[in-house]
Amino acid sequence: MDFFTVRTVIGEPDPAVRECVCSALLNAEFAHIIACPSLLKLHQTIRREGADLLILNASMDGEDTSFITTGIRSGKLGRDPFTIIIVLMATTDTARARSIADSGADDALLLPVASDVLIKKVTDLSGPRKPFVVTCDYIGPERRATPRPNRTSAMQIEVPNPLAGRRGDGYAAVRDASRERVFMERTARLAAQIGWLIDAIGEAVIKDEPIVPFLFRLDQVGKELAECMAAPEWIERIRRLLALARAIRISQTAVSPNALAELTAAAGVIRGVPS
Repeated sequence: MDFFTVRTVIGEPDPAVRECVCSALLNAEFAHIIACPSLLKLHQTIRREGADLLILNASMDGEDTSFITTGIRSGKLGRDPFTIIIVLMATTDTARARSIADSGADDALLLPVASDVLIKKVTDLSGPRKPFVVTCDYIGPERRATPRPNRTSAMQIEVPNPLAGRRGDGYAAVRDASRERVFMERTARLAAQIGWLIDAIGEAVIKDEPIVPFLFRLDQVGKELAECMAAPEWIERIRRLLALARAIRISQTAVSPNALAELTAAAGVIRGVPS
């Protein structure tokens, strides 16, 4: 496999591990390698230059680096949401492993990692890759071999592999088309989640159950959806919905039928968001 043209970024605070990873990549004929010893340097590098392959420690400068992967997958960080991402873990801690999987990484390796193991993993990931799954809170490779019982499977989207697609001018076009499909699905999922939350709020009001958790989640999802929109009129509609939700949340009185009706009507418009 020819990796000469691949742009690789390494996020690793430990000099010994960083040197081991760099040496392994150089021996495998990787020519474009940027080693980042700090989280700030890593973030700046991804933001300015992007990466085809990212190898990063699960923790840098005392911080969980999952937000880096999430930022890349969501299109908020870097140039390519389909960057191949391998996370290096110093522990088999279940919570950390779950955080890595939920962030959308392609795979993880346990430290210390041998050079041949690392290169084999990179080579394996340069072949056909898993389709991406898009939900309201996840963008990344399909994580399940089989769907959950009695659950609707999320849409699977075929995405390009930058390790295998840098050999011609066609990669950028395929990447951009796939990115558009992913973000259209993301928009649709967020809009659907808002509809579900409004229904849940209405049902909770009828049953006299707490609604604050739903309102906080509505605020999170609404902000995310607003960031996905380009049309000012849709951003304004989402902001109005969030303002209504916040007014209900800070109110010291029970939710009035009029307030709930206004919230429901505003959410009904959001359900029709173009995707």
